Amino acid sequence: MWMAPVITVGVSGPDNVGKTTQARLLARRYRARNLGPLDDHDPRWQHARRQGLAAWWFEAAPLQEVVDVLACSYLARSTAAQSSPPGTEETVALARNFGLSPVHQGSRPDLHGRDGVHMSTLGFQATATTWLPR
Repeated sequence: MWMAPVITVGVSGPDNVGKTTQARLLARRYRARNLGPLDDHDPRWQHARRQGLAAWWFEAAPLQEVVDVLACSYLARSTAAQSSPPGTEETVALARNFGLSPVHQGSRPDLHGRDGVHMSTLGFQATATTWLPR
């Protein structure tokens, strides 16, 4: 079975140089999902922000804490990436444009029994007049 490749793009740089804008533009251009910055995926970043990220990262926090927060954030963001297939929102919006209403959205275990792999499901409902010529 062919599967689309997963490509991860990270945008790094100092504050206020346009990292978020660049990520949003890339996501729009390639119809990809922008999962946001790492600090959206672990509540411990709030504590780090209160201390000042640079002070927390380079001075206050032990290396183990920084590594743990980073690792947990990456894992949470990876899980978020797998929870909904890329393009689901766009698929639903397009279907609505054609008069279809979503009636089911979910996931089920992989038919091949692979651990950690789920199949996404979408179901739509059409009225009898949906497909008539206008």
